[in-house]
Amino acid sequence: MTGPEITKSGQSTQYKDISRTGSSQGPYDAPGQVELSSLAAKLSGALSASEAQRAGRVQQLTNEMDAGRYAVDSRAVSHAIVGEALANHASQNGG
Repeated sequence: MTGPEITKSGQSTQYKDISRTGSSQGPYDAPGQVELSSLAAKLSGALSASEAQRAGRVQQLTNEMDAGRYAVDSRAVSHAIVGEALANHASQNGG
């Protein structure tokens, strides 16, 4: 069964009913079964590790602030702000 589907942009696309009729039609016999590629699994693992590292760093900074030991490096902050502003200006002006 196929038919038109209207997207948000107003364009018509076609969809296909891929319901199973009891016969095996490919490597995915169970409805809703998905096999992730090894790349997707690696990306997922990297994102999880990155989130865990970030959460640990946030907790460390929170503890330092609570203890009154956190000191802001104003020079590093100012350089980062100016660098970001220059990069944004260059990208907006084709440079």
